[in-house]
Amino acid sequence: MRQLTFSAWAFTLCTAISFAQPVLRKEPALYAATERTSRVEVPPPGIRFGLRKPRELALAPLSGPERAELAGPGPRLRTGVHRKLPATLLSIGDWENTAEGKRVWRMTLRSPGALGTRVEFLNFSAGSGKVWLHNGEQVAGPYSGRGIYEDGHFWSATVFSDSVTLEYEPGEDTGVETRPPFEIRSISHQTTSVAAAAAPQAGSADPADSCHLDPNCYPEWKPAMNMVAQISFEDGGSSFLCSGSLVAKSKA
Repeated sequence: MRQLTFSAWAFTLCTAISFAQPVLRKEPALYAATERTSRVEVPPPGIRFGLRKPRELALAPLSGPERAELAGPGPRLRTGVHRKLPATLLSIGDWENTAEGKRVWRMTLRSPGALGTRVEFLNFSAGSGKVWLHNGEQVAGPYSGRGIYEDGHFWSATVFSDSVTLEYEPGEDTGVETRPPFEIRSISHQTTSVAAAAAPQAGSADPADSCHLDPNCYPEWKPAMNMVAQISFEDGGSSFLCSGSLVAKSKA
């Protein structure tokens, strides 16, 4: 009886081993879009020449419904809310001449209390011209052509301020324009900083799965252990943030 039991156990073990497959390391996905806003090629004219602050459109503080939307339930971290802008927005901007003899269009948007601001562009067609957003120090852009995705519609990178100045400098081959070659439909009023979003919440469960591989066991992944990935995206009427890094996991 013992011999029969042992044989059955051995057969089961060998069968399990024969069907086991080695764990293959998955290569990281590569993003091949044309986003280059993190590298500022030329500072905007307002910073280059120390121009005065342009005319400003100041929105009202967040309304009750907007605050309620921010506090709404959901599985994703909500970091901001979209705010619609008037159709006549661009008429607030002014054209002026720089010390280089070039024309530049400028205006400022302010959403009181925002920790960060993103701008939604529509029908963007700047050609060889350049469009920047900045708060006097931090700069997003320049954006040219048909925008990031070459379709005229995109969200700018975040400028971490409640006030953002937009500047458009036409290209050398552009004729005299009376208005900038784009529309602005809305802004993202962000209320959560990256540091606050990354801080662990009391009582939150560990989101890392127990089957995650330990990067310490793979020398080729050692440089990546110092990196932190962050994805800020817009969906519906809100802004969201996802972030994470390679973490060594061990299970007893």
